[in-house]
Amino acid sequence: MVSFPRFFFWCLAVIIFFILAYNFLPASLVRADNLTPSGGLWDSFYFSATTFTSLSSNLQAGSVLAKIFVLVEAAIGYLMTGLLVAILVKRTIRD
Repeated sequence: MVSFPRFFFWCLAVIIFFILAYNFLPASLVRADNLTPSGGLWDSFYFSATTFTSLSSNLQAGSVLAKIFVLVEAAIGYLMTGLLVAILVKRTIRD
């Protein structure tokens, strides 16, 4: 059985991994409005969280490797959303 704390731990672990990846890749994030390089831990956190949850962002991937990371993170986010629904359904049916 998957518990909520374990689920949220893994969601946070994925987001932190991608925060570090975006932060340390050179020119990985650019602003969508004028394509100027963006950096810093806060921008990496914001971009990673919005990508994981499939929300829109004013930042975009600036390199090919960053674009691959975005695809992987978005796919993991979709899978984790499905897992959350499965956990909630299982708990509802069981109770």
